[in-house]
Amino acid sequence: MRFSYNFFEVEGTYAVPAKGKILISEPFLNDSYFKRSIVLLTEHSEDGAVGFVLNKPVSLKVNEIVRDFPYCSAPVSIGGPVSTNTVYYIHTLGDLIPESLPVTNKIFGEATSMR
Repeated sequence: MRFSYNFFEVEGTYAVPAKGKILISEPFLNDSYFKRSIVLLTEHSEDGAVGFVLNKPVSLKVNEIVRDFPYCSAPVSIGGPVSTNTVYYIHTLGDLIPESLPVTNKIFGEATSMR
């Protein structure tokens, strides 16, 4: 990283986006969903990308928004602007949740949101 006297100019090294990578929004991005957001990419290809915003929690628990779901104290986040009427989940439980697909070797996602 190179610093200059212009405090608003930052030259960084850029990694190639890929499944399992984290994206951090630009500091002054003016977008209601992605401003100051951290996104986990769960898919990335020539056809597009799928990712989930990790740092926008709401004051709800999973069992409050999914009917008949057992009590779960896991936080719920607004994952982004696509499919807002659908619940997707990412987790570290692997095969304990049927039909989970790997994002990385320790992070998994619910199957229908990962295809």
